Amino acid sequence: KVYTGYNMRFHLLVQRMEDWLRANELLFVQMMVGQHLSQWNRERSYHEMYRGSRAKGGGVLLDLSHELDLLGYFWPDRKVESTLILSTGTLGVDVQDLAVLQGKIAPDCGFTVHLDYLQYYPCRNYRLIAQSSTLELDFFNHTIRESNMENLGELESLDYSYDDSIQLMHKSIIEESGDESRACSFGKGLELLHFIEEISC
Repeated sequence: KVYTGYNMRFHLLVQRMEDWLRANELLFVQMMVGQHLSQWNRERSYHEMYRGSRAKGGGVLLDLSHELDLLGYFWPDRKVESTLILSTGTLGVDVQDLAVLQGKIAPDCGFTVHLDYLQYYPCRNYRLIAQSSTLELDFFNHTIRESNMENLGELESLDYSYDDSIQLMHKSIIEESGDESRACSFGKGLELLHFIEEISC
């Protein structure tokens, strides 16, 4: 079997988000991911890496596609209604360094996904709004907060890292007792690639 390495599906914050979704009627989800490309690898210039070349597969839609995978994983019927995809030129490389997608995941539920190579203070934050609750996830600082009308909620810190999600993904595939259902198949990965190609046109 062949899988696609979308390990964010296994991240503890995403699993907490999934629990919250079961208990709440979602109205809107916002995903924002950004980090200046120069910070991705301090030992090597991004001009020398695939990330700095559109021909080699660089650009935020491919490089930061975890959020697009999660969007399809949780809401397979999502529909993109508008896109803003830019090559600002500020990085000195020929790649799309900013993308904003907006659309609906249900007739009465919307989404926004923001991806960029430009922010100097890195972020990977999700905000989910329901009628009676709001959920905020911060993947860089490993925090989660749920708030509602009666309680603004306290920030909960988790002892968890991005690498932990990679290990969980590997275990789910390799170990006999693992649950492969959460792993992204090669076919689903290919579907996402076609989705990205469609919205890039």
